[in-house]
Amino acid sequence: MVVELFKDVAFASAPLTPQRAQLLIESVRSSQLLRGWRGGPNYDEGALCDALCRVSEFAVAHAHELDSIHINPFVVRESDATDNHGPYKGSATGFIDWAVEKLKDSGRLVHMLGNISIVLRGPAAAVESYFQAFQADKTASGEVRETFLCGRYIDRFEKRGDEWRVAQRVVTYDWISVNERANGTDAERFGVRQPVGGPKPDDPYYVTHCWRKRLFRTDIKDGRKFILADRIRDQAAACATHFIVEEAQFLIR
Repeated sequence: MVVELFKDVAFASAPLTPQRAQLLIESVRSSQLLRGWRGGPNYDEGALCDALCRVSEFAVAHAHELDSIHINPFVVRESDATDNHGPYKGSATGFIDWAVEKLKDSGRLVHMLGNISIVLRGPAAAVESYFQAFQADKTASGEVRETFLCGRYIDRFEKRGDEWRVAQRVVTYDWISVNERANGTDAERFGVRQPVGGPKPDDPYYVTHCWRKRLFRTDIKDGRKFILADRIRDQAAACATHFIVEEAQFLIR
């Protein structure tokens, strides 16, 4: 109704190309509302362009049957977060897929957050978070290496409903050190320094701080077919904690 009141409208003949659809959007003054106007969220212009093109193609294909098409409301959702991680640049969803694939060949990882600065600006916030990352991975030639990284997450947070979400992330690197991996297995390197951390559900955290039923349910979700009581006993002993294992004396179907 507001755009009709101020006659902030644009017209173009069908069918639309993505380039013409983008120009059509930019030709109206209210398009600024899609791009973080006064600290607001960014909206998915790409999806809007795609929708306009598809509607125009539908109109051409059914021109002999249609008089007009009225879509009200036409909702444009907030855009996906973007991530610039150095070797990866793209959407947050794409980063998750990329990282999961990378982790398949990675070794031991340690990641820590340090000082965090938050500056609130209405429904948005500028956030800087320091991090340190220790990671074991492989070079392109297959050689194992250890990398120590220091840097900062430069984030733009946006309040979406009752939640604060990262809308844009730029990873800024301040320090890097790359070394050859020490010889020997984890058991040889750690020696008497036990217990040793590991991936879920083998890390001692899941033994010392999770309820038994929750631990079992997690194992089922991860596709594990059974839990060995001996493994739980061993980890509990290594953590010097008291853990009841009577309920672990059965297979989880």
